[in-house]
Amino acid sequence: MTFEALRDIIFDTVKDVEECMKWNYPFYSKNGFLCYLSYNKKEKKVAVGFIEGCMMEDKYGVLNQDTRNIKKLFINNIDDIDIKMIRYFLKQGVKINQTKAKNFVIIPKRKNK
Repeated sequence: MTFEALRDIIFDTVKDVEECMKWNYPFYSKNGFLCYLSYNKKEKKVAVGFIEGCMMEDKYGVLNQDTRNIKKLFINNIDDIDIKMIRYFLKQGVKINQTKAKNFVIIPKRKNK
């Protein structure tokens, strides 16, 4: 039930979001990967993994570092879902994906002589 509720929030918040299965997890993307849902057996909680979490402002202080880029939000059960907070992170993720490519310097290809 928690997965379904989170999935509904993602689809309600992010217009034209795409869903696909990768590494046995549902991933959601818009202009690049946005987030994924997983069950953390160790924590016994559902996790929302934000792909560019390292670039997100965490005004709620709830994100946990997973990898260099990914940060996770753990949810105990459906009653613990804070829709406003999840939408806050999803909107940041969309914004990051829209501007991410602009942060890289494009080096032109060498011309063969």
